[in-house]
Amino acid sequence: MAYTENLTGRNTDIDIIKGTSIILMVWGHASGSFKHWIYLFHMAVFFIASGLLWDDMDVMCLKGCKDFLIKKTRSLWIPFILCNGFFNLMHNFFLKTGIYSDNPQFIKIVKGTSNYLQDYRDIHKTFTELFKNFFWAGGSQLGGATWFLRTLFQVLFIYMVIVYISNKLNIKKPVICISIIVCSVCAAFPVIKNVPFLWIFYTLCGITVPLVLNAMFSKCKNIVLKIAIYRREGRLYKYEAHK
Repeated sequence: MAYTENLTGRNTDIDIIKGTSIILMVWGHASGSFKHWIYLFHMAVFFIASGLLWDDMDVMCLKGCKDFLIKKTRSLWIPFILCNGFFNLMHNFFLKTGIYSDNPQFIKIVKGTSNYLQDYRDIHKTFTELFKNFFWAGGSQLGGATWFLRTLFQVLFIYMVIVYISNKLNIKKPVICISIIVCSVCAAFPVIKNVPFLWIFYTLCGITVPLVLNAMFSKCKNIVLKIAIYRREGRLYKYEAHK
């Protein structure tokens, strides 16, 4: 599929899709109108958009896989660490200034769960949380939205392995089809915890739908072209027969 690119090489169509989704996400989290409708698709759009940007050629060899992981480490892992690291270091300050709360009455006011309550941390607890961040674990209350970075990294890593192995075994199409089916079923019945089957499914949709549409349009174009050639040849035959 053709996308619009600006002078910097960025895909402006995908930027518009992501920008619109970010606005809708903020609107939904702010309890704006139609938030339940927004929740039906707003996160799925981000993973589908990531799938649209996927290129199998990036991970066809071990060097490509290595470069791909380095790129995603810079764009996903490092921001996750920096963001949650900062919030974990500032944890006690946030409690002291009222940004966080350890008062049980707070739960009744916001109608939340015990996850909203925080306790003061000592140095050992603080460094434990910082250490966990390096392994995509833990997080922070204010950095809760960074789950997307962690999950997207997991999704892209899993699909990279699928593409690399299926390419080496020359069974790409069957493997991709099976992956879509397995992820869609497991997303409906999440028997295995902490595996982002639903988000893998959405990313696969972003990767495969353009390929399917391209194949459909290509076949339709070929059919129309064949019909046009057939009619043209028929006219030429009649013209020659008349002569």
